[in-house]
Amino acid sequence: MYQKILHQINQSEYDAALQQIEQLDGDEQLGALQATRLWLLTRLGRVEQAEALADELQQQIPSIELYNNRAVLHAARGELKQAEGYLLQALQSDSRYWQVYLNLQHLYATMAKDAYVAALNDSSEPLTELELRPLLFDISQRQERVARLDESDQAELDDLSAIHRAVRRWQQSWQGQNLADYFDNYMEGYHDANIASSREWQQLRRQRILGPDTIEITLRELSLKVVDSETIEALFWMDYRSDNYRDESEKRLRFRRTEGGWKIALEETLTVIRR
Repeated sequence: MYQKILHQINQSEYDAALQQIEQLDGDEQLGALQATRLWLLTRLGRVEQAEALADELQQQIPSIELYNNRAVLHAARGELKQAEGYLLQALQSDSRYWQVYLNLQHLYATMAKDAYVAALNDSSEPLTELELRPLLFDISQRQERVARLDESDQAELDDLSAIHRAVRRWQQSWQGQNLADYFDNYMEGYHDANIASSREWQQLRRQRILGPDTIEITLRELSLKVVDSETIEALFWMDYRSDNYRDESEKRLRFRRTEGGWKIALEETLTVIRR
């Protein structure tokens, strides 16, 4: 029966596959079939039914598929922070799934875009429709899907995830005007190429960070490039707003691996548009 359902899913016959599952007796719907039912409800856009089933399954068979698919449901309703929470739970449950990383990257890009547009429109409502991909729970394919990540793939995904966090930490420390955390994002002795020393650079940054009463920073269109095993670059647009100045800039941060984690070895401003 399960192979027939999988065949229907592979043929995009989602209604027929769902009908097959719902015709089974209750005992046969436990485990993988119930999770597959959740996947089908999500795929068909039956959000309320999927949410009710997800609540039920949360206690019975918590899994990476369930966490991911709950994120899909929240994203469909524009509840991006809740979607983020479930995707992070999915990664904590099992960090070897490409699709969860891709969903999380798509989610962060959408959140950054919405924050930027909302700031322009003075609105906190979600503006972008986000469609994340659900995961199909299939015991027979679980090992095959996991095996797609060898050790080097997993290490690279872990590094990219760490850079995502490092960029957010850099943004938040600047916006929060926390000098200790801000300087800790950079390699020891860091200074811009056009500044003579680290001490001079830190003094200049101290004035610019502590000078305004408030700072708001929004990032969008974040992309990452693996240069080599020790170097990753982050490219993004940044909207900067303080009580007396505003601009939009394209920036590049080059991170180097150190014993203390990933640190900024190079910061470049590629384009500046004053507002």
